[in-house]
Parts: sequence; structure tokens; C-alpha cells
Amino acid sequence: MSLLKAFEHLLAEARPAFPQRRTFEHVRQLAFGFVAAWGRRTISRAICACNAQFDDWSASYRLFSRSPWDPNDLFQPVLKTCLTHTPKEQPFVIALDDTSLKKTSKHIPGVAYGRDPMSPPFNVNLRLGQRYIQASGILRPEGLKGAARAIPIRFHPAPPPEKPGKKATEEALAAYKIAQKTENLIVTRHIY
Repeated sequence: MSLLKAFEHLLAEARPAFPQRRTFEHVRQLAFGFVAAWGRRTISRAICACNAQFDDWSASYRLFSRSPWDPNDLFQPVLKTCLTHTPKEQPFVIALDDTSLKKTSKHIPGVAYGRDPMSPPFNVNLRLGQRYIQASGILRPEGLKGAARAIPIRFHPAPPPEKPGKKATEEALAAYKIAQKTENLIVTRHIY
């Protein structure tokens, strides 16, 4: 199967994630635009790659801000395909990683200050960003020769808990402290 046919197949499998056929067709067009775009993969570059730069862009931006579709439904066909390529006698291995997308405004939902990954270890710098958790399925090549491939199967926002204001009650402060401990991304290892 060619790469184009495989991409078309994954897009067709994701069709039930969208409420209307025209919404799916718009997503399909933008998906090809994201693949063909040069430089950073932004919505405006995907529109330009589709040769629609002189059309109205509002529908494309509404697709990402107001359209009622669940991103996990888009990854479901990828997960099913990964499971079909995993031998039944082997476990399906998933790798988790957190990432921070750089942002410039505090008014964007989920934006908070966090450690800049590009800062040196001896001088920690802070920057605004949105925190996400990415899960990738690890696929081993046939015959177990060669490097394994990590295929993204989930991308979920993981904002830090919101700090209560100065006039917050004791219960709100206690709930915030508990949320800080339970909603952090630090993995503790238990050695037995």
C-alpha cells in the first residue's frame, strides 16, 4: 500500500468523528495542507498549501475552535492500525511523554509558566506554555531487526491546577495543595 493510500485510509476511518460530511471534507483538505505545508505547520500555512489563501479563512479557524469533534476519535484508527501490526504474543508497548507548547499570552486557556526545556541545567528559565501529555505506541519491525517506531496515538492537554486567589477559603487552599500533588507529571519509581 502506498503512503498516499494509507493516509487516505486513516482519514476515511476517522470519518465518524465529525458530525457532518462537509466538516470531514474540510478536515481532509486541511490534513493534506498540513502535510504539504512548508515551515511551521500552522492553520494559515495549511490553507495556503491548499491554494485557498484568497478564500475566507474563518471556517477553517472555527473548525479548530468551535466544531464539536473529539481529538481522541481522530487517533482511534491509528491505534487500531498499530494493534493490527503488533504480534499477538508480544505486549503492546506505550511510551508517555510530556511536552510544552510555547505561548505568548496568559489569556489562552491552560497557559501557565513552566520550565523552559532549552534553558541550561544550572540556570532554570521560565516561559509561558501549554502542557500536554503524548502517548505513542511502540511498533517493532518485522523480525525484530532494526529500530522501533513510535506512532502517536493520543495527545491530551494537562494544564497545572489553577491557584486560588488571595481571598480563597482554607478548603480551596487544601484542595489546591492536593491537586498539586496528584496532577503533577513527576513519575515516582518504586524499586522492590
